[in-house]
Amino acid sequence: PECKGLGVKLSIDPDLLIPNKNLSIKEGAVESFQSGETLSIYFRKLDSVCKYYNIDLNKPVKDFTKEEYNTIFYGSKDKIHFNVKTRSGSILKSYDYFEGIITNLERRYMETTSPQIREWISRYMTELPCPVCKQTRLKDEALSVRINNKNIYEVTCLSIRDLIEFFDKLKLTHEQTEVS
Repeated sequence: PECKGLGVKLSIDPDLLIPNKNLSIKEGAVESFQSGETLSIYFRKLDSVCKYYNIDLNKPVKDFTKEEYNTIFYGSKDKIHFNVKTRSGSILKSYDYFEGIITNLERRYMETTSPQIREWISRYMTELPCPVCKQTRLKDEALSVRINNKNIYEVTCLSIRDLIEFFDKLKLTHEQTEVS
């Protein structure tokens, strides 16, 4: 499964990343920008995205429309021309989708080999049930095999009494008996 068999997936928790939604992004609503990231190329790209979509970075996060929020935190729907000036004065030009703050942090967490970066990003993460396996820790292929309308996970969740009853009532065809 998507969770690599753990049943849970670490994901950025918007409430940890944006603890005070009454603040605007420019006022410091996004915790990960507190360590000087407002000077970064990434923040400048965010500024370009907001200009492209006419999103006010001075508006409190709680007042963003769903579309504005999703664009900023999960990425743009359109490719955007970026002309970002670096601290050294050079211009970085690109034409691409904006990744989104949350999507960017989750990707960086997965790709980094730096324990410090992983620790820093993990402060904004929480364990959530895997949306694919729903905490069963099994692949769809294993869950799709059913006997008497139960898959292997559902059978293992039965109490001993119910399990005995399940197997006592189990009627297999000749073919199923051969396979089992």
